[in-house]
Amino acid sequence: MRGRGGEGLKRTRGSSGLTAVSLLSVVLASCGRGEAPPPQNPPDALLRDSLQLGDDDRVFRISLSSENGDNRADPTTIQVPMGAWVEFVSVDGWPRTVAFVLDSLSSPAAELLRSSGQDASPPLLDAGDRFVVTFTGAPAGRYPFRIEGSAGPVEGAVVIGESEPEDFSATH
Repeated sequence: MRGRGGEGLKRTRGSSGLTAVSLLSVVLASCGRGEAPPPQNPPDALLRDSLQLGDDDRVFRISLSSENGDNRADPTTIQVPMGAWVEFVSVDGWPRTVAFVLDSLSSPAAELLRSSGQDASPPLLDAGDRFVVTFTGAPAGRYPFRIEGSAGPVEGAVVIGESEPEDFSATH
């Protein structure tokens, strides 16, 4: 396990368990290529046990994969209401990391991510590895991220707002 202090950020390696990487509360909603926002899913057993999430908690997923030599995030941009969780999940075995672009954020937002250890994931090495973030208490706004690894980089954003997700367009 690797911890950096703080509360809550977790990374799992497949179904074998969690590696703690401190986290704070991050809230997100979804957007993807002109499609309706992805459904809010209740937390799975691993997240329930590891993060003590309950029936009222919702988890929004960004799937990480590679295609034609480039990393891919699906959806690329996701909007979530306050209080939700976002998980970046590797769906293949390509190594990669997820990092928020701190110099694109307001000072309070960047400091929140940095001080809580949520600014970047540990390496996601295997299919099923995940980086889980919650933005409770974070300033509303756009939180750009970059995925890098053995495939070419891709950028995306988590948009934190106070309203329910609407119809979103993609930013690929």
